[in-house]
Amino acid sequence: MRLTYGNVRFNLTGDLNAEAMDVMRNKIPGWQLEAEIVKAPHHGSHDFDFWALKQMKPVAAIISSGDETVSKEHIHPRATLMSALGKVMRHETGVVFCTELAAFFAMRGYSYTREDLAEFFSRDEDKEYTGKDLKNLFTGVPREGDPFGKFFAFERTNFGIIHVRTDGRRVLIYIRSGKKGHNEAYRFEVSDTHDVAFLPEVEVR
Repeated sequence: MRLTYGNVRFNLTGDLNAEAMDVMRNKIPGWQLEAEIVKAPHHGSHDFDFWALKQMKPVAAIISSGDETVSKEHIHPRATLMSALGKVMRHETGVVFCTELAAFFAMRGYSYTREDLAEFFSRDEDKEYTGKDLKNLFTGVPREGDPFGKFFAFERTNFGIIHVRTDGRRVLIYIRSGKKGHNEAYRFEVSDTHDVAFLPEVEVR
């Protein structure tokens, strides 16, 4: 999907793959693909066409990729896609954001699931626990007799959101970090002929 707002053009590529992008060569003039903001295809997959990215000539590229897990591992974004975006950015001034890198976590230490604790305490409902017993249970490394499923926990404190704001000429793009008052932000202006000029650094409050 292509969105134009004033002088600012967005390419929202969804799950375009190399085959679909290759078809564009014969169907769409390259200049019609050019955009200031490009959402990278398919979460940063390796399945992309370099020619299409080169025609887009983005100023800012956004890769929307979730956290990789053992149950769903795709290795997104791929190193080849990151390199390709770096090569096609306009005027050597472009910026690449990745939602996965914009997410932050806080360390919470050893934890149990509710189910494991319920099962543990139901083993002997008449047993009484002192404060010291509970302290030993909930701190330190797992011991024999402890509930199953003790794991080292992290809490997500900031989701990977890339903020883009524009009035059709000026563009502000930024992320919030996990540390208060510590953010990354860029701003640029897009002329009527789509020339781009980055402006001084901004402070995000």
